[in-house]
Amino acid sequence: MLDTPAPAPADGTPPRTVPSRRPSATTVAVAAGGAVAGALLFLAAYRGMPDDSYITLDYARNLAELGHWGLTPFRDANSATSPLNVWLLAAGTLLTGRPVVAVGLVLVLTTATTAVWAAGLAQVVRRRPTVVAGLVVGLVVTSPIFASVVGMEAFLAAALLVGVPRYGVARRTVPAGVVAGLAALVRPDLVLPALVVLAVLFATPAPRRG
Repeated sequence: MLDTPAPAPADGTPPRTVPSRRPSATTVAVAAGGAVAGALLFLAAYRGMPDDSYITLDYARNLAELGHWGLTPFRDANSATSPLNVWLLAAGTLLTGRPVVAVGLVLVLTTATTAVWAAGLAQVVRRRPTVVAGLVVGLVVTSPIFASVVGMEAFLAAALLVGVPRYGVARRTVPAGVVAGLAALVRPDLVLPALVVLAVLFATPAPRRG
């Protein structure tokens, strides 16, 4: 959700921005645009998913069908690079019954979330939300590198690295911490950049609003 300005205080100070309780038309529009972009990418790329994506899907299938964490049903393993990606794909497999369709579902939700967070960040720094969201999601879904790793955690990592500054710039400490924690579950090596971004943002003056 994007933020909305609160009523101006009587003393004339600039109004502060507070989180909206209801999705705005802009939020719905950018989320829909992000979802469509993710769906188009999935339709274009899912037939060429790399071997590593199918390894991740084996983890997700075993988790969804057997409650077992491993590459095969017969042996535990800890070689999955992204626990959060496996959990989401397992949830998608439970919903759809088809692991490959779960990849599309997770991708669509991820690109929609990326768009919403990019738009929220743009609003805080006083840029056009729809333009920034379109640029960020467009760069992700048209990148040959991202297209070659559909089914892996790269899209989740990109989304969360947009979410961290989105909440950090707005000085929303709890959501920023939650998103940073999710980044660690996507890939442990994302902890350092997420914390560095938060440290820099919280150490610098907040953007002026109003």
